[in-house]
Amino acid sequence: MRMIYRAALASVFLAAAVPAHAANGRLVPMGGMSVVIVWKDADAHSKGLRLIQSGAAEAKPELLSPLIACLVEPNAKAITTDAGFATHDIMVVDGEHAGCEGNVATEAFELVRD
Repeated sequence: MRMIYRAALASVFLAAAVPAHAANGRLVPMGGMSVVIVWKDADAHSKGLRLIQSGAAEAKPELLSPLIACLVEPNAKAITTDAGFATHDIMVVDGEHAGCEGNVATEAFELVRD
């Protein structure tokens, strides 16, 4: 147990010591969708997924509108502003929705190496 605590503590210090930087990528649709949903934030992302999974969004799609920052075309360029394990905060940097900021699933952000 002590070893797990030390490892967790070390990872916190390491995360704080390593500077964050933006990663370049592109947005890719998931689940056969024709657009990428950029949620306003991680909380909106979670709420939106719960509405979709419960079937409430299918009956009343307008419930999702206040949770969505923008609907982005596939392959739009984006950068991470805060990379996470399950989701990333991103900013769209080209196309019709350039400047849109929000949260996407990690699978919807494909890293592009320059």
